[in-house]
Amino acid sequence: MSNLAKRVLVAIVGIPLVVAACYFGGPYFFIFSTALVVLATNEFYSLAHARNIDASSVVGITSAGILNAIVYSDGINSAVDFLI
Repeated sequence: MSNLAKRVLVAIVGIPLVVAACYFGGPYFFIFSTALVVLATNEFYSLAHARNIDASSVVGITSAGILNAIVYSDGINSAVDFLI
């Protein structure tokens, strides 16, 4: 499958998912945003490992998911407290 075909397939599937998550909101948006955060953090650690950077991906991915849950449940001030 060509690169363009992959991008079109992702757009066909991804755009309705984003619209649905935004429309229904609440827990649906939380689940969708948490999945995106975890996937993006996993991609970051994959790039880091490709450059021989030794980082604990389990801790990073878990922390990113927890941080997203804190922001969703308590707001940004609690997230800042968590980071500090």
